[in-house]
Amino acid sequence: MRITCEYDQNVMNSLKESKYDLVLTDPAFAPGLVLAKYLKLPVVLNVRWVTSGEGHFVLAPSPLSYIPVPQSGFTDKMNFIQRVKNMLLYSISLIQQKFVVEPHYETLCNKYIEGGCDTISLLLEADIWLFRSDFVFDFPRPTMPNVVYIGGFQCKPAQPLFTVAHYPLAFTAPSISPLPDFPFALLRV
Repeated sequence: MRITCEYDQNVMNSLKESKYDLVLTDPAFAPGLVLAKYLKLPVVLNVRWVTSGEGHFVLAPSPLSYIPVPQSGFTDKMNFIQRVKNMLLYSISLIQQKFVVEPHYETLCNKYIEGGCDTISLLLEADIWLFRSDFVFDFPRPTMPNVVYIGGFQCKPAQPLFTVAHYPLAFTAPSISPLPDFPFALLRV
């Protein structure tokens, strides 16, 4: 999308003339944000991750003393050393944003947005954040009124499990199985 936005003026003009109502984008890739700003349209983010990591850290105050950085393995009850490590991990994501992500989108921002921009400011201008998460599975944290939790919207409806109650619980290889009619294909992952 970045290359299309940057080099295909016909597509950009077509998008501008189409008069869309809003832009629904995934902020893990910033060109959607730049496009929305260029078209002067409201932005709805379908989000869990942004260019610099987890979306909550950009959107709302996230006290690192009790909100662990994803993939840290910590819980909301951290000792002092864990809190220091949590802060260092968060600092790495900020450095990554500043020196790896921002330069990548700088030419696109300068071309289409008067005065330039940065991806964090574009994220903060979003009108609605549709979070692909459920707050009951997250650590307690502050949030903002424009956040709607839509956890599980991509999940398939639950199906009944295959009943194996009448089979013994000892499993063997299918070739030497005492259960010739057992559907072993269902057990393979």
